[in-house]
Amino acid sequence: MRTERAESFGGVVYRTDPDVGLEIIVVGRKDPGIWGLPKGTPNPGESMEETALREVREETGLEVEIVGEVGAIHYRYTIASEGVLVQKVVHHFLTTPAKPHSAEPKRRRGAADESGASARSRPGADHGGSRAAGKRGGKG
Repeated sequence: MRTERAESFGGVVYRTDPDVGLEIIVVGRKDPGIWGLPKGTPNPGESMEETALREVREETGLEVEIVGEVGAIHYRYTIASEGVLVQKVVHHFLTTPAKPHSAEPKRRRGAADESGASARSRPGADHGGSRAAGKRGGKG
């Protein structure tokens, strides 16, 4: 089996809200029910930070600022049909919206909010099929 290395960069987007506490953005993936942090591969000549900022913007619609480094996740997976073992590293930066509370993330069609109501079931909800949803953490 052949081994390949892959590297991605992304952001942990957070904000604090006095009414609900900590909010963290997660994004939907291709498979239903799979959520993750925004991340992706660099374009030629792009720095790690530029890649992370671009990927967050593309996947959430938010302009963010990097406030620190979170660290890296290392994992492996196989592409059996190609006989490839991929050793992947994903570097995450801690980010916050550039203009706090000025923009809401894009919502995925059918994504549930903190009450469990999906965008389809909420009156006036955006049905644009976008990909991100806020994940709220309670106080205390």
